[in-house]
Amino acid sequence: MTILIGPVKVASYLDQPRMVKRYGASRIDTIAGREWAGGDLAEMISNQLVADMASLLKPSPVYPYPVTIAGAKGRRAAIDILRFEGSEDKTATIEARWFLFDLQDKSIIKVQSSLFHVPLADGSYETLATALSQGLALLSREIAETAISSKEVNRAENPRTKE
Repeated sequence: MTILIGPVKVASYLDQPRMVKRYGASRIDTIAGREWAGGDLAEMISNQLVADMASLLKPSPVYPYPVTIAGAKGRRAAIDILRFEGSEDKTATIEARWFLFDLQDKSIIKVQSSLFHVPLADGSYETLATALSQGLALLSREIAETAISSKEVNRAENPRTKE
C-alpha cells in the first residue's frame, strides 16, 4: 500500500520563520532569535511526517504529495496544522485536522481532528523543538494506524481486493 503525505498546510499565524509561543487564551508571540532550522515550516513538517510514517509503515512506500504513481493503491493524507506552539505552562501543543483519501477513487475515507500536548522537561527552545517533533510522531502514528485499519476494512468489504 502506497502512502502520500500532503499537502501540509499551516495556520497563517505559523506561516513565518520564527517559533511561536502562546500566553494564555488570546496572546501569541513569535520568539525572537528562534527560527525553524528547516526554513519553511509546512515543508519541514511534511518531511518529518513522511520520514516518521515511512519508518512506521515499512515496507510500504511513503512519499510527499504531489507524486504521481500510475495505478498506485493506497492512501493520501492531507493535513492542516492548526496549532504548533509552546506555551507558558511548559507544554508543546500540536493540533491538526487531517483527511485520509483513497488513491484510486479519491474518496474520503476519514476526517479526523487530533490534539497532542507534550510536556516539556524545561523551558529551553531546544526542548520545545524536540517536544513538537514528538507531537508530530504521535500524529504520524495516528494517521498510519488509520491508513492500516482502513485497508483492512476495504478488504473485509471486498475480499477480492488485493493491495
